[in-house]
Amino acid sequence: IVDAVIVSNSRPLWPYALTGLVWVLMAAGAAAVFLRPLWGRLPGAIRNLRVAPRWPSQRIAGDPAGGIIAAALGAMLLAVLPDGGLSSPFTVLRALLLLYLILLAIQAPVAVALVAAGTQFFHVLSPEIGPVAFGVPELMLGTLVAGWIVRGLYRGRLELRRSWILYAGLIFLLAAVIATGSAPYSKFAVRGLRTGVIEPLLLFVLLSTYLKRRHAPALLGALALGGVATALVALFDPLAGRIITVGELPRLRGLFGSPNNLGLVLERAVPLLVGLAMVARGAGIRRMWWAGGIVAAAVLVGSGSRGAWLATAVALGIIAVPWWW
Repeated sequence: IVDAVIVSNSRPLWPYALTGLVWVLMAAGAAAVFLRPLWGRLPGAIRNLRVAPRWPSQRIAGDPAGGIIAAALGAMLLAVLPDGGLSSPFTVLRALLLLYLILLAIQAPVAVALVAAGTQFFHVLSPEIGPVAFGVPELMLGTLVAGWIVRGLYRGRLELRRSWILYAGLIFLLAAVIATGSAPYSKFAVRGLRTGVIEPLLLFVLLSTYLKRRHAPALLGALALGGVATALVALFDPLAGRIITVGELPRLRGLFGSPNNLGLVLERAVPLLVGLAMVARGAGIRRMWWAGGIVAAAVLVGSGSRGAWLATAVALGIIAVPWWW
């Protein structure tokens, strides 16, 4: 397995995939049989323990704000904790944090789902957990998937919202798996399968399962806040020495290797922030979205990405269509 998957020597992948699938099915079957009886034997104080904070008491789209804040703080800690080896205290702390997020995903899956969606702009942050490194969006998606599986095993059925998009995605996944099995270099093929097919499909499945129509504004807000956070990080480029000078033009790049990648993110965030500001009902919420839009637009200009400028102008022009006449 090390020779084929890690070192990338050309080997057929299907024996390893089949072996892994058998082990997964055996583990899932054992968990389905023993999970509920073991849970019933635990003391009532443990079974009634709530990991989602009850403060603040406000609700976002009908769900407690405390769980969403806890999930957001967890994602932030995953990103900022220093890297470390297997015996490092930071690795232990990050593992405990992931365990907490899994428990939170079991009790409050909507909160973790919203934060997992909002972290999609931070895929470049890949904290090391022992010998492996995964992006923050991957870690948040992993906790959400783990919580989804545990909930399904305990209830005896997986929560799943079926649609034609899901079936189309499964057909595409099957084709991708077959293509990966015959790829000459397994390491790169498996990585592409994971990041380009499996993870986006899982994210779509879980978001469409847990989030209802009333969660649409909160989902858009999570994506917009992720864009604002990306812009705020880029504002500190002069202090962090991350500015890239092309010719005589200094350009912001934030967490990304290229200013154009920063522009790629903000060209989506700026129209979204403007749209949210235009439809927001409360004056305070409206001012917050306008302020975020101004910050993101300023950083977009500082990125020097002309393609992103053009894409943003087109998107804002489409938003302004009702005011053209």
